[in-house]
Order: sequence, then structure tokens, then C-alpha cells
Amino acid sequence: MTRFLNALASRDADAIRGLVSTGDATLILGSDPREWYEGGDASELLVVQAEGMPRFEYDIHRIAAFENGSTGWAASDVTARLESGHAVALRMTAVFCLDHGVWRVVNWHTSAPEADDPEVIGVELSETMSRLVDEVGSGFDLTALTRKLRTRTATIVFTDLEDSTIRSAEVGDERWSDLIVRHFGELERIALSHDGILVKTLGDGAMFAFGSAYGAVRASLAIREMSLAVGAGTRAVAIRLGLNTGEAIATDTDFFGQAVNIAARLAGAAEAGQILASETVRTLVGDRDDIAFGPPLSVTLKGIPDVKRAFPVDRRPEPAR
Repeated sequence: MTRFLNALASRDADAIRGLVSTGDATLILGSDPREWYEGGDASELLVVQAEGMPRFEYDIHRIAAFENGSTGWAASDVTARLESGHAVALRMTAVFCLDHGVWRVVNWHTSAPEADDPEVIGVELSETMSRLVDEVGSGFDLTALTRKLRTRTATIVFTDLEDSTIRSAEVGDERWSDLIVRHFGELERIALSHDGILVKTLGDGAMFAFGSAYGAVRASLAIREMSLAVGAGTRAVAIRLGLNTGEAIATDTDFFGQAVNIAARLAGAAEAGQILASETVRTLVGDRDDIAFGPPLSVTLKGIPDVKRAFPVDRRPEPAR
């Protein structure tokens, strides 16, 4: 999604054409009722639109992305800032297909988010769970809903590739996409060998869940050591990782909750090639012959004020003979 936005913002016609599928299933929708573009003409229409737009910069406030095999989808809240200084709030959704190693758009929808207007739709829609429960009354079975969610203890691991945007520009989108596909395959293999699962990929990073904190640490060390295999050109791409153990809400396809958020923030706080574990992981793993935890580091995790320190993780050197 960010690559496509970059192409639009820079009015890069070749990039737009390369990131939009030319198949008959392609559909591009805009906030204007007339913006309904289908098939192979969609990318050319986008090129014409981009050439006529003023240059703009954008801020992504929230983004969610998922994939299943060769299909992916994403959504984001964006503010576009035009050269004139005018700011436009936009909400975007997209569906992608993996075509020769490149994620290409098959469906893109842009709209201007507006509050539900009861004069337009005839009713005022409930927008929070508490209002929904209040409005439907005692006939609403909240227990039936919560049964669909399962709380379980898991060790969550997030990975992230350092300077991936720079590296992808160096080798080109198609070559980079091939590298990333192989990279995720290797990561999943490592996770499975340590009784973990690949939950989802997030751009150039990934999220894993493990039943054992020790298994998660060993997998993280193996993932970091295979980072050289993801080298772009003559330089290696370093991986950083964050780990945390806690109670998470599990659905059939994902994990949610503060335990997950902490792991993600720790990955963001790690330096290139570094593994940062929470104090909970450090306590659960304990002293092992093959694992070495470094002295605690002071960390500031956005939105998580109660976590103040993290532990770097390395392999314990073998004793000298």
C-alpha cells in the first residue's frame, strides 16, 4: 500500500503501471461517484489522474495488512497534505494479488471518512460495543460473542528488516519481492521447527506465536543468524526482533492484546541485528546453557508506560576447551 501511495504522490507513471494489475478483475474506486475504473484501463486512468493532481505528502495514522497465499488486503487512514497547505483526510482499502513476485493492486477504494448521517441512512448506527449492548437490550447475548474469542498464554515474536525501503530501491521491486517471499518461507520453517507458527506477515516483517518462551528465544536466534541469506546485492540485511509472553486473545487467524503490542514495540525499539525480550520472557526462560541474556536496557515503548526495560538475547559462548 505504501509503495502505491508513493507512486501516486510522486506521479511516477511507470511505478503506477507496475503496481496495478492489468487483469479484467481490477477495479479502482474513488470518493467521487464517477470514479469506477475496471480492467486494464484502470492503471492508465490512474496515471492520467496522478499527472493532473498537485504534488502531495501523506501521513499514515493507522494501517492493517494481511495476506493468504497469493492474495493480500490492507486498509489505512491517511492525511494527504497538498502543496497549497490544504489537508485531506482519506480512508483507503486495497486488495492485492502476488503476480511474478510483485504485489499488484486488483481493487483500490479511496473515500473521505464521514460520520454516519441519520438523515441519509434513516437510522443512527451504533459505533461502540457498549452502545450496541445498551441499544439492543437484554436480547443481546454478549457471552455468545466472547465464546468466539479464546484467551491463551503465548510468546509473541515480531521481526522487522532494517532499512528495507532503501534495499528494495537498490535491487528493484521485483527482485526484492522474490527475496521477501523466500525470506518468509525460511522464517516459517524455523518457527515450525521450534513448535511455533507464522501468524501473519506485515510488509517486510512478520509475527509469530510460540507455546514456549524458550522455543521462541531459540527460534529468534536462528532467525537472526539467517539474515545473511536475505542479502540484497553485496550487503546483508539485518533483522531485529522483539519477544513477549503474556495472555493474548486468539482468533482462528490472529492474536490481539497488550501482550502482542509489547512484543511489537520491543521489535521497534531493537537495533539492527538485536533481539529484545521482555522481563517476562527473561524470567520464564531462566538460566540456560545455550542462552545468554544481557543486562537490562532502559526502553520507552509508545503507549505502554509500565514496561521500562528489556533484555538483549544472544547465544551463550561455548566454554573454552
